[in-house]
Amino acid sequence: MGRTDTARRSKIVCTIGPASSPDAVLESLVKGGMDVARLNFSHGTHAWHADVIRRIRKFSLKHSRPVAILQDLRGIKVRSGATGPKGLRLVRGTAIEIRAGRGPCRKGRITIDFKGLVRDARRGDRILIDDGLIELRVLSILGGVLKARVVEGGLLQSHKGVNLPGVALRARGFTHRDRLDLAFGLLCGVDMVAVSFVRTAADVGSVRRWLKRNNAAEMPIIAKIEKPEALDNIEAILEASDGLMVARGDLGVEVAAERVPLIQKDLIRRANAAGKPVITATQMLESMTRHARPTRAEAADVANAVLDGTDALMLSAETSVGVNPLRALRTMHRIIGSTERGRSKRERGRRLSAGAGFSEAVAGAAVRAASEVGATCIAAFTLTGYTARLLCKFRPEVPILAFTPSDAVMRRISLYWGVRAIKTRTLRSTEAVFEHVRSTLIGRGMAGKGQSVVITASSPIGVPGRTNLIRLMRL
Repeated sequence: MGRTDTARRSKIVCTIGPASSPDAVLESLVKGGMDVARLNFSHGTHAWHADVIRRIRKFSLKHSRPVAILQDLRGIKVRSGATGPKGLRLVRGTAIEIRAGRGPCRKGRITIDFKGLVRDARRGDRILIDDGLIELRVLSILGGVLKARVVEGGLLQSHKGVNLPGVALRARGFTHRDRLDLAFGLLCGVDMVAVSFVRTAADVGSVRRWLKRNNAAEMPIIAKIEKPEALDNIEAILEASDGLMVARGDLGVEVAAERVPLIQKDLIRRANAAGKPVITATQMLESMTRHARPTRAEAADVANAVLDGTDALMLSAETSVGVNPLRALRTMHRIIGSTERGRSKRERGRRLSAGAGFSEAVAGAAVRAASEVGATCIAAFTLTGYTARLLCKFRPEVPILAFTPSDAVMRRISLYWGVRAIKTRTLRSTEAVFEHVRSTLIGRGMAGKGQSVVITASSPIGVPGRTNLIRLMRL
């Protein structure tokens, strides 16, 4: 069928940072297959993010490649204070003071920028710094000062991430800064938002309500799973959100490392069953931050996420600060493609679960029909992306082509497994949809005369979220 027939199905998210923001590199990522650009609002100024968004849009238009922009909110990210260029050496077994605030760290005392630290911490609690490389244990709390023992020492540099596993932080997940950043993101036209450190469905709900009040009710919300509390509330979180991110960095610090692989598999399985996209993130090709090739273990990690059923895989430091962002993207593309081609036929489609809704039953039937008649693709006419999302739940063997008149929907679809968006004009009848699909596929060389196509849509045309029509067409 042409290029669609051999296209990579799992999508790639690239984090944009100092290494990938120059024009030449950013354009190469758009041209080279980046499906979603992640902007981490823990770093960078609003002016910097606005400029990156503007240039992604420019390159996306130039190369006719829709790229979604994912705004990743900071959330309750706790960090240590400044240490100076030489850092601060923490020696195992020694005692140290911890104060809440933004002041500098010095010998015998460190600061942590979370005001509720003294209120929420208890004797015996662990405090992990710099992805758990440094571990402290709280000895006492007196007069607004924590005294702790250094369990695992090391060189503390400025502004390192701090994790408080087991500590129930009494703080709002959707912070004042997040509100300011999201308001800015809406002005810039971001396509979806990732909410950090989600603990309960209420954390997602507060963002959803804020979006509705700001006339952005359709904005998809991706819940980042990186706290143990989220695992206890995962079903409610999944129902409240539009997708998940398996954020293995902080998650791997907050829970035992040996638990992360099975947690990842479980989260992907749950998201797949709910028909919502899931992103697997953090350290997928970490060695490529510094080196030209990934390790064998990293290649296996990417492949296993694909086999688990992830919709998308994310590059973080590899593209934000790595030595060669484009090489990291191309390497992930090759690993995904090789894994997808090598899967057995039995591992591919999914059966329709009992109790499915009407639209889901239609989508499942379309996928089965495509397999049975040997269709070259499934064409979905969609106003919101809903039909395309339903189809990709069943992982059809053939490509899903989502015809939509909306630029915003085209970009959001970039996150969906196996879906390629095609811009179309507004169509008023089912016959117009059928004719447009036929002429587009033949005119673009995406299918040939005599080949079969399965078409799904809603009838009457123009009613969003009601997939109720299947047509089998021979071109």
